[in-house]
Amino acid sequence: MPRLIIWLVAALCLAGCVGQSPSVDPAGVSPDSVPVAERIALSDTSALAAQVSGGTLDLIVVHRSSDGAWLGHKVTSARGHAGENSVNLITFGGESTGSTWNTFVYGTAQASVDHVFLADFVDAVGGKVVDGAWAIALHNKNVAPGDLHWMFVAPDGTTHTGTGIFGPEP
Repeated sequence: MPRLIIWLVAALCLAGCVGQSPSVDPAGVSPDSVPVAERIALSDTSALAAQVSGGTLDLIVVHRSSDGAWLGHKVTSARGHAGENSVNLITFGGESTGSTWNTFVYGTAQASVDHVFLADFVDAVGGKVVDGAWAIALHNKNVAPGDLHWMFVAPDGTTHTGTGIFGPEP
């Protein structure tokens, strides 16, 4: 239960970190709605996922409770559409997450893209595009949008590169 509270506090602190109000679902998200293929392991007991549906991109954390059951919670939401590239950022100073993972980069991708990479972050985990959404976790604290040098990669080697964050077309 303490980790759940820490994640909810971290999500509420998000407003101060990125200037937008997070959408925290205190009732939780069904872990069954987050397929294993979408989960990015952060530890033996926690994982991260991004999901896109109906114009909304959700960043979701799932964790195993002390009784072994998986619980899920929406950390934040952004506008997003499968089939369009986008990059979003949530970053913390490390005090509020209670975790060694302090920054989360997530977004949507065009249908031809199967992976998203970040340059200059050797500890990055994630980036696989699943059903039009992707997420990457970093240990780094207080990452600025200008620190993000990303690359969207298609299976044929085609790339789209850039810096910063950006949303889908309105």
